[in-house]
Amino acid sequence: MERGIVTPEGVILDFERAGIASRMLARMIDTFILVVALGVLVNLAATLALASSTFALVVVLVLVFALIFLYPMALETAWRGRTVGKYVVGLRVITIEGGPVRLRHSAIRSMMQIIDILITFGGAAVVSALTNAEGQRLGDIAAGTYVVRERRSRSMIADREVDIPTPWGMQPIVDSLDISSLDISQAALIRSFIVRVPELSDDSRVMLATQLADRVSASIETPAPEGLHPETWLACVAARVQQQSETARRSSLPPPPGI
Repeated sequence: MERGIVTPEGVILDFERAGIASRMLARMIDTFILVVALGVLVNLAATLALASSTFALVVVLVLVFALIFLYPMALETAWRGRTVGKYVVGLRVITIEGGPVRLRHSAIRSMMQIIDILITFGGAAVVSALTNAEGQRLGDIAAGTYVVRERRSRSMIADREVDIPTPWGMQPIVDSLDISSLDISQAALIRSFIVRVPELSDDSRVMLATQLADRVSASIETPAPEGLHPETWLACVAARVQQQSETARRSSLPPPPGI
């Protein structure tokens, strides 16, 4: 499902949900890498077994765990949501706010492979992705992430952490917003717009803010207060998204619907 806004400079804000086929292809590439690495481990185990079979078993088990769970966790954290497979296919994991994943997101996604991939042989991941509006597997739902297809546009995804403060004097408006109907892609677009504002010309900035504000108002069924600049309205919505996401994380509860 593709959602984007085009400016005279090109596609500035553009998110496309990754399909199951592309995600499976990325997984196959990563699995091939793991199989090759496991082959190396088998040779290592055979060598170690000459000295101590118990020691060899312990070493192999530890290394297998590291390969299966630490490989995606380490790469996604260090490589802004990508593994080798995702890089080749052109996918990236982002947070529900549209930002880069952190260690906690990748760790949860990695551990949830036990259910998503290992125990159910990928069945749980496929069923979850097919039945979830944003194509999230169980690990994505638990971690508050989703997978998007990367575009070649330089401005597709915000690659840096940004704290979006509540605009001055707007806290009552922010607190009153019901964003339960705001979907993940729209939240990501808002965040990407706010992060990319310095890169835009004045005309594009106004055009984008107006278009995106209209979409968001329609989605949450709440018009912007009369006289409020579209950019300020978007900042209020973004602040509300961030506020609810932080509250959900602190209370260890799943993110609010649509966030």
